[in-house]
Amino acid sequence: MAYSNTVRSLRDGSISVSDGSVSAKTCTAPCMKGDLKWDIAQDYKEVLCRGTPTGWRKGNKVPCKFTFSAMMTQLIQKTVASGDPVSLYEILTNQSSYFTTTSSGAGGVYSLDMTFTIASPAGTSDEIVQFDDCVFTKISCAEGDENQIQVEGMCLAEKPTVTRD
Repeated sequence: MAYSNTVRSLRDGSISVSDGSVSAKTCTAPCMKGDLKWDIAQDYKEVLCRGTPTGWRKGNKVPCKFTFSAMMTQLIQKTVASGDPVSLYEILTNQSSYFTTTSSGAGGVYSLDMTFTIASPAGTSDEIVQFDDCVFTKISCAEGDENQIQVEGMCLAEKPTVTRD
């Protein structure tokens, strides 16, 4: 079976964030910088026998962490004017409690689903990287020649789910 040797670049990706409502409210991050990064970490415990390393055991599961940034358009849109699209800032911060959490677990923590789509420049299958039940641990807004929003977060899973369509 042939595989694509066309390297993907920042021109091929897009991030969308969705809430957990029946008809999900979604925002596609505007004008991304192309700097999405995610980390998959493992926790291993060293097994010692009278002070001598003899093996490894799996430790606790570690949530997948991610960061990305995008150019800022408007901070609030949909929650002020219902005809406007959802802005990245308002869905991440749950402005006016307008959005529904994706988390079904107890604790009342607001979470969202995030999808990174990598379009194939060669016209073959796109790749979908799905991060479920994400919490956004840091949201930074910065003024500049282009105002930016920088996001740090983690998802409930150890790694994202990757599929091709």
